[in-house]
Amino acid sequence: MHRVILTKRATSIIGPRDQILLHPNFTSTFDYEEEIEVIVLKSDFQISEENDVWGPVAVPKETLPANQKIQTFVNQEKRQEATLNELIFNIPKLIVTISAAQTLQVGDVLATGTPTGIGFGFRPMKFLEAGDEISGSVTGLGILTNRIASSDAVNTTSEREESYIPVANQKAFFNSRLTKVNGKHLFYQRLGVENGPPVSFTHGLGAPTNYFQALITKLQSTHSLHPLDMEGHGLSPTSALSSLSIASSAQDFHHMSEVAGTNNDVTVIVIQWAV
Repeated sequence: MHRVILTKRATSIIGPRDQILLHPNFTSTFDYEEEIEVIVLKSDFQISEENDVWGPVAVPKETLPANQKIQTFVNQEKRQEATLNELIFNIPKLIVTISAAQTLQVGDVLATGTPTGIGFGFRPMKFLEAGDEISGSVTGLGILTNRIASSDAVNTTSEREESYIPVANQKAFFNSRLTKVNGKHLFYQRLGVENGPPVSFTHGLGAPTNYFQALITKLQSTHSLHPLDMEGHGLSPTSALSSLSIASSAQDFHHMSEVAGTNNDVTVIVIQWAV
C-alpha cells in the first residue's frame, strides 16, 4: 500500500465557526474528512522516525493522551470515529515519506489521514449541502465547528490581512532583498563564516533556495554559503527581454562569485527534478 501525498494552499485554511464555501460550479460532491494536523517545529530534511521534534496541532504532544479519539458529526449525526492508533500509516512514517525529497520548514502543517465514514463511502452517498453544520473533535484538542455557506456567499479570502511572508518576487524587490549580479537584480544571500570553503545553492525548477535550509543550517558554522535564485526562479525576477539558458545561468554564477569575492572557487549545488 502506497502513501498518497496531497497539498493545499494556505488560502484554503479557515478558522473556527468560519463558513465553508461550496463552489457549486466546481463540484457537486462536497465531502468532509477529519484529520489530526502536525505542525513542524524545526526545519529538516530526510527525517528519521526517531526524530522527536513534532507537536500535533497547536498543543505540545507531551500534554496529549497517548491515543487520541477522532470523531466527526454532521448536523449532530456521528459520521466518523477512530483512534490515532488506527492510522494506516502512523505520523512518524508520514513525516519520513514527506521529508524524503523535500525540506520541511518551520510552521508547515501536515494532515495525517482520516477515518472511514466520509460522505462518499455511504450508500446512498451523503455529501455536504448549504446550511449543514460539521463538527470535529479530537481527545485533548477540543471541538472545531463550521457551517456550510449558501451557494451565493461571498468569498472574502482576498480581503484577509496580508501575510508578512513574502510570496512574490515584487516584495523581495521592494524590501531591497535583491542584489545586482551581472546587470540583473537577483535574490542572493551571504551566510555562514566569511573565510570558510565557499558553497552556493540554487534550485533548477523555479523554487527558492530555502529548499536548502536544513543543509544550510548544518553548514553555516563551517562554510561560506552563497544561496542564489537564478533569474526567473524563486525570488529572482526576470524580464520579457531576457533569454534564459544554462549558459546565461552559468554567467550569473560567474558574476555572483565576483560579488561574493570567491574568485570562482566555489562549489555549486543544483537541485532539479520533474514530476
